[in-house]
Amino acid sequence: MGLFALYITNSAGSLIYQRNLDPTIPKLPDNDYIRAASTFHTLNAMSKQAAPIASGGIETLYTDTFALKCLHTITGFTFFITADRRAPDSDLNEVLSAIYMHFADYVQ
Repeated sequence: MGLFALYITNSAGSLIYQRNLDPTIPKLPDNDYIRAASTFHTLNAMSKQAAPIASGGIETLYTDTFALKCLHTITGFTFFITADRRAPDSDLNEVLSAIYMHFADYVQ
């Protein structure tokens, strides 16, 4: 499974952590990572309001070239990763859960 990047945002949508997980991905300027995270936060918030049924927002997003998997926590943090399009959804869930557990242990 190819993981591309990890993003962590707080409840206000501010990027608090970003890491490229694949060394072949080109490095972007820091402001582009901040912009990408805040844009996702905004789209996620809009999707919660626009959904015809009660929704927690975007959980998985598939494109032609990558998959984006998101984990919303009860503390307001949002963890999302971009990965290879063919990565199994269950594997991405496991990765996000493990990252969240390590994050929670670290900030405790």
